[in-house]
Amino acid sequence: TRRSLSAIDGLQQPLRARYSNDAISARVEHAFSFTTGKGLVIQPLLPVVDYARTSATRFNEGQGAGALLGRSGSLESIRVGAGLQLFKTFEGNNGERITPRARVVWQKELGDTQARYSTGFAAAPDLVFGASSQAVGEQVLAW
Repeated sequence: TRRSLSAIDGLQQPLRARYSNDAISARVEHAFSFTTGKGLVIQPLLPVVDYARTSATRFNEGQGAGALLGRSGSLESIRVGAGLQLFKTFEGNNGERITPRARVVWQKELGDTQARYSTGFAAAPDLVFGASSQAVGEQVLAW
């Protein structure tokens, strides 16, 4: 990211942050399949479980007068829910197959909904303040 503090004399120098973070993600879903007489496949999805975890995030803007140093704890998201998927395969004239899909999944967030940062100025590391990310909704609808 890049930022500057244009309203404060002596802090107009542009600053650039470096971030370090790792993440893992996994998804598990189970579906029953029903096929209609016209070849439409209907799949109720139950359960749909998503898991994502990020390690502690660190950022550093260097040693400028207004440079920030910060970190956050790990963030863990566990979402469970259910959904429905529909699809049908169409045969082309030259042997090709096309399979359009329609899918809707509702999930509830059971883990963290917001990242919280502990931040301080590089020039005054004892002057620490908090910052929070935008909150993620507890109800998630994907289509």
